[in-house]
Amino acid sequence: MKVGSTYHAVQAVSLGRLELTEKTVQAPGPGKVRIRIEAS
Repeated sequence: MKVGSTYHAVQAVSLGRLELTEKTVQAPGPGKVRIRIEAS
């Protein structure tokens, strides 16, 4: 996955309310890594 691409996420917007959103992938900061989950 390259920086600048997007991914879908479920976000809590209020108590008991979830919303599907599209977020931009950002480069990990110092001392952090990015992992990709293939299945869960």
